[in-house]
Amino acid sequence: MNEPVHLYDQISRNKRNSILLMISAIALLAAVGYVFGTYYGSPVSGMLSASGFAAFYLLISWFAGDKIVLTQSGAREIGPNEEQVLHNIVESLAIGLGIPVPRLYLIDDTAPNAFATGRDPKHASVA
Repeated sequence: MNEPVHLYDQISRNKRNSILLMISAIALLAAVGYVFGTYYGSPVSGMLSASGFAAFYLLISWFAGDKIVLTQSGAREIGPNEEQVLHNIVESLAIGLGIPVPRLYLIDDTAPNAFATGRDPKHASVA
């Protein structure tokens, strides 16, 4: 019989996998930079340039990824006086879980859909 997977185990695994993915992306781009650098006569500078670009891009993704996703989806933040029932439900859930209340966003679309974004509970958003 399968043993149940605990939430905190999943969170730890996701964080570990995210870090491995970022390191892999930097390594892959460094290898591509090395190949292009070799072709143009300077493999080390090609590798360093590609690694720097990858690190810069990943930092932007890490710190602004949630804002980018919310902007691209056309989400607008719901004020404290709007959708009071939704605010109450989310606040109750956050208190029960012992986490900060996430910011709430609304996407004006006919398709029923929802998502959560953010790098940690302090920077979380629900749309």
